[in-house]
Amino acid sequence: CLGASDRHAAYRASRRPLGEIARWRDSLEAKPDDGTCAGVDTFAAAPRLLRNKGQAWPRRDAAVEDVAALIRLRRSIFPKDYTGASVDDAMVRRLLDAARWAPSHGKTEPWRFVVYAGDGRNRLIDATLAYYNSRPVEFWKAAWGGEFPAFSDFEAHMERQRKEKWLKCSHLVAICMRRQQPEEGKRLFPEREEIAAVSCAVQNMHLLA
Repeated sequence: CLGASDRHAAYRASRRPLGEIARWRDSLEAKPDDGTCAGVDTFAAAPRLLRNKGQAWPRRDAAVEDVAALIRLRRSIFPKDYTGASVDDAMVRRLLDAARWAPSHGKTEPWRFVVYAGDGRNRLIDATLAYYNSRPVEFWKAAWGGEFPAFSDFEAHMERQRKEKWLKCSHLVAICMRRQQPEEGKRLFPEREEIAAVSCAVQNMHLLA
């Protein structure tokens, strides 16, 4: 995983262990009357407005204003604004941890994230080029509305993107979805709801970033 000797390895955001949630809820029983959060991991607990004996925690006025501020301050940052500075692996992990607190219908939690760092970024781009290089001629007539007449045109575009965008990022995060698997006697939720859940997870990352 990131931070180990091989930083090129990819890893996925893990799902929330039920025992982990239970420990957070148990820790709320020790919450002092002054509204502080003794014994509670505030980063982990904050994404959910957990309730204890009918009282919201953390304090509603502070929590609502903090969330509203995050929403208002969120901005899209484009490649032309990238500085090329490296982002700490710890921050990437924190973003992924925020993502896994997103809502999902039926608790399917379909989001999956694969992180590429270091030379892993080049390997990802090279693998993408190798895949499209194997496409038949007919593919290029329809793909992207015929924007790239042949693979050579697509390759030139990708190489420009590699230099001007992707290698200016210290980490590339692939956003993926693992579709709920059919199971006898269990409802299969619509794919659009799984896509929406992944979108919510990405929004969590945007807000924290």
